[in-house]
Amino acid sequence: MVKNYVLTGCIPIGYGGLTTALLNRSAQISSISAEPVKILTFRDREFPKQIHQHLKERDGLRNGVTVINLYDWLRENSLSCGGVSFDPKHHKFAKIGSPPPQFRKCNTGY
Repeated sequence: MVKNYVLTGCIPIGYGGLTTALLNRSAQISSISAEPVKILTFRDREFPKQIHQHLKERDGLRNGVTVINLYDWLRENSLSCGGVSFDPKHHKFAKIGSPPPQFRKCNTGY
C-alpha cells in the first residue's frame, strides 16, 4: 500500500491559485495511484471546521483527498512514545532560554 502525503503550511479560507493547484494535483495523484492522499498542514487555525466546510463547498476534497492539521491531530491523539508532551493551552509559546525538546521516534499509527 502506497501512502501519499502532501505538506503545506495552511489552507486559508478564500484560497487562490497555488492552493487550488495543490488540491488538484493531490486529487490527480489519488486518482492515478488509487490510494488516498493526506494533505498535512502545520499552522494552528482558529476556525478549522469553517475551513473544512469551505473546502467541501469548493470541491477541494475529492478522489480521497483529506486534510489533517497537525495541531488538531495532536489535540485529539496522544503520542505512544511518551516523548514530548503537547499542552493545547500553551502550545504557541516556549520560555526563553528553555532547552529544546528531545525527540524520539514515535509510532503515530500512520
